[in-house]
Amino acid sequence: MKTVFRFLVTATGLVLILMALGIILFSTQAGSAADLAIERGLGYVYQSKVTVDRVTFLPRESSIAVHGLAVFNPAPFKEGAAIEIEEIFIRVDAATLLSEMPVVNEIVLRGAEFNVRYEAGRGTNLGKLDENASRLQSTGNSTGYSALLSRNYSITEFRSETSQLNVSAGFIPGAGLNLTLAPFDVQGLGGSGPVSTARICTLLIRNVFREALSMRGLIQPVADRFNDELQRLREHEAAN
Repeated sequence: MKTVFRFLVTATGLVLILMALGIILFSTQAGSAADLAIERGLGYVYQSKVTVDRVTFLPRESSIAVHGLAVFNPAPFKEGAAIEIEEIFIRVDAATLLSEMPVVNEIVLRGAEFNVRYEAGRGTNLGKLDENASRLQSTGNSTGYSALLSRNYSITEFRSETSQLNVSAGFIPGAGLNLTLAPFDVQGLGGSGPVSTARICTLLIRNVFREALSMRGLIQPVADRFNDELQRLREHEAAN
């Protein structure tokens, strides 16, 4: 299930931008500022609308909880949420926040939902988000958000509760296809090495396609489109 984890942590990895800022994390008056930082950070990466309901800080536990995060479809796809997560809970090693490689002790995702929309001639909404993130990484810009996205982190443990994968397209009979991703627990993300948020953003969306292709219940037309989309994303990465 590591591929599923790597996809789900896309939004989580960008929340780590806040940790790198340090001051925001433990400020008692930073709720609205943190909401805005996450929305702008993710919006910058994905070139799409992002909303956050609220952010809760737990200084005694060295933790942060992001509630109601949604990443919306990028242009030219029709309006709607591509990624929705009810809560992301992150516990960090406070002593490492401003170090060269901050340590994240625990990440828990609750109520994650991923809505894959396929449109002829455009591919998928998640594929377009992947392209936007990949393009950002390839610019080599070392200022602003781009510099923060190149920061490395050590992630000790990730746990995800049951999540949902929803697929919609004209070639799918009925209203669409709904698949359940089982809970899982991954230790030591990235093996023994650090994890770059910017690199995660260019890899994780395609990993969910790989995971979906291995799931029972995925109808053949969807599997064919997912295979095509994976190949397109690989070619896009190679070109950049």
